[in-house]
Amino acid sequence: MGGSPRRRDRTAGAPLIVAGDSAGGNLAAVMTLRARDHGGPDIDYQALVYPVTDCDFDTSSYVDPENQLLLNRETMRWFWNHYLPDERARTTPEASPLRAAEHAGLPPALVYVARYDPLHDEGVAYARALERAGVPVALEEAADQMHAFFQMAAILPGYEAGVRLVSRHINEFVAEHGKVGAVQ
Repeated sequence: MGGSPRRRDRTAGAPLIVAGDSAGGNLAAVMTLRARDHGGPDIDYQALVYPVTDCDFDTSSYVDPENQLLLNRETMRWFWNHYLPDERARTTPEASPLRAAEHAGLPPALVYVARYDPLHDEGVAYARALERAGVPVALEEAADQMHAFFQMAAILPGYEAGVRLVSRHINEFVAEHGKVGAVQ
């Protein structure tokens, strides 16, 4: 486990990028760990939007009354109870990637958190864990947004700015690595 991943020739095609928001961000983060630990595929970049990275319901952002909006602490308990009823299984890196023993060798990342979100602190903690492991990471915060704003096209303010921010980070990564094309 850990170590430097094998990297394919970046001149041969487009980079492999994983991305997701909330539970999808969890799946994307877990996939980078699995790919690193099991010899591939070679993932080049990860874009994690308010990702679920831990099963701790007692962080400051989980208990902050300002964060009990569309997604709240009790709803997250409900999700975890349905996703993994076995509380011990929740603490494995396969469910809580923040708890991986090592984050070195993972691909560069964007971690984009929402200020008014129970998941805020675990997203920040994941970005910091990547940073401590030497992984290039950009931590961005949607200062006036709550969980799920990224999914609310033409409904919640901030959606368009969020999509532009994520697109910009992906485009910059692709441009830096000599790839053709751009995310719109």
